[in-house]
Amino acid sequence: MTKINKKIIFSANSSWYLLNFRAATLERFIEEGHDVYCIAPKDQYSMDLITLGCKFIHLKMNNKGRNPFEDAILIYRIARIYYSVSPDYVFNFTIKNNIYGTFAAIFFKIKIFNHITGLGTAILRGGLLSKFVCNLYRSSQKFAHLIFCQNNEDKNFFLEKKLARENKIKLLPGSGVNIGHFCSSRELNLSNDQVVNFIYAGRIIADKGLIELIEAIKQINQSQVLCNLYIYGSIDSDNLSAIPEHEVKNWNQIPGVRWLGHSSSIKQVLNGKIDCAILPSYREGMPKFLLEAASMSLPIIATDVSGCNEIVLDGKNGFLCKPKDISSLQASILKMISLKPIERFKMGQNGRKIVEDQYTEDIVVNAAVDALNI
Repeated sequence: MTKINKKIIFSANSSWYLLNFRAATLERFIEEGHDVYCIAPKDQYSMDLITLGCKFIHLKMNNKGRNPFEDAILIYRIARIYYSVSPDYVFNFTIKNNIYGTFAAIFFKIKIFNHITGLGTAILRGGLLSKFVCNLYRSSQKFAHLIFCQNNEDKNFFLEKKLARENKIKLLPGSGVNIGHFCSSRELNLSNDQVVNFIYAGRIIADKGLIELIEAIKQINQSQVLCNLYIYGSIDSDNLSAIPEHEVKNWNQIPGVRWLGHSSSIKQVLNGKIDCAILPSYREGMPKFLLEAASMSLPIIATDVSGCNEIVLDGKNGFLCKPKDISSLQASILKMISLKPIERFKMGQNGRKIVEDQYTEDIVVNAAVDALNI
């Protein structure tokens, strides 16, 4: 039987997102002979998507805007792309693309697959904006063929708020991790070096728990530097919980703290002289940083919140702390510092095993391939 190749669109609020989180799925569809289109605002990573073999279409959109007229225009822009490409399937990622990309497909015979990669600051902060976004989800998702959630808490939120029907929701382990690429050559270091090196990698916003993290490190290193904290990530000035750039730059004046900006090779960083990954976020979908750190055999400190507490098993491959709680975070950091090198090493190995069993990239890619047959 001759295989029929399909036109497939991947849509997100940045080319960076599609390249960083969905490259394996894009490559798989291209290998199978499908025509793959990426629609997103053009950025420095758009050409990488083209190099990968995708056709790229610029989508003009304001990621953080809340103007209804502007959003109506966005629906029109997406609909024009659908009309031009005539896709068979659309995979949407990030909030606006999930919502408006689904609305735009109502008058076309397209199967829509949406991915809830986290509830987002707008919903988490409550209030009128949260209700507005929930109403948009509720009215749009009934037209989706399948909705992928990254953790049970997000799935339950969608069900409790009646944003989608249960038979349309499927759980996925985030975007997965390439365990062949993210594997460590780290060897056990039995030296009695008192200084422990922690790493945070992600967006520089308050909702990631960075304010509490900086304060905890400041208190721990007050009389003596017991640990270093290396922070990698770009300032997201458009986010509702943005941290001012001058404040971030001032972190470099705190003993043991270094903000190093964006890294294009997180694997190389994780494979360096790092003892523990740390993410004190208020809430997550399924943080790729933690998946990559665990795959690199690093122990982890994270908050006991959705997404994080599914990767980190307290006492097995790291420690969990309370969100928005400096004392609880500080206690977990001190607990990690007090461990012997062999104990941290074993925790890292436990984390690697968890990723191998539950969070490989193949699970996510195969789910996308299977969706074509729904």
